[in-house]
Amino acid sequence: MLRAAVFDLDHTLFDPTTLPRALFSPLEARLREAAAGLVSPALLDAALADAWRLPFDRVVARHRLPLELAVAWQEAMSVVEVGEPLTPYPDVHDGLRALPLQRLLLTTGFRRLQESKVRQLGLIPLFAAVYIDSLDPPGPVGKRAMLERVLAEHGLSPAEVVVLGDRAEDELAAAGALGMVAVQVLRPGVRPSAEVRWRVADLSGLPALLTRVAASGAA
Repeated sequence: MLRAAVFDLDHTLFDPTTLPRALFSPLEARLREAAAGLVSPALLDAALADAWRLPFDRVVARHRLPLELAVAWQEAMSVVEVGEPLTPYPDVHDGLRALPLQRLLLTTGFRRLQESKVRQLGLIPLFAAVYIDSLDPPGPVGKRAMLERVLAEHGLSPAEVVVLGDRAEDELAAAGALGMVAVQVLRPGVRPSAEVRWRVADLSGLPALLTRVAASGAA
């Protein structure tokens, strides 16, 4: 029987591409200065564009950014925070309140930015706990380790937990490996994965999906 639901944040409860572009203007200016002589302007532009949809570590790896530039990026991101209200996907507040399970939030990112996003989205009262797998030094431990921490701290077994997110190769793969129920939330732009059995378009469809999960014996 399911007792708890763990939610990812970006592309699950919130569209990070709606963050104010001006928030990152100082970051971009610093990176362009740091990138001079290290990478071409075109490569940096591509990396910055990818940063709106991919985690920082994947951007660095994908574009093979030099260590000096990656460190400058990391240092600049560590002080970015949102100072104005944000809007989650329209189904989020009602969908979370209607869910008869303990709700937990697990997100990866720079701590100061992620904490400010959760705060400005008005999500803190809707969750029993918020976990951040921080990209700040010494770096992230990974979703599997974070989910194991959730189990230990809340006295849960894997079969009692459903994990909802967008990335089949990240939080959903970790959930499956631990024996949790993994549900891919198909927000706009999220591709359905054949690796994930359960999918839902938005949180309004979650109660019906969880009924199907229970009937299948997966929960």
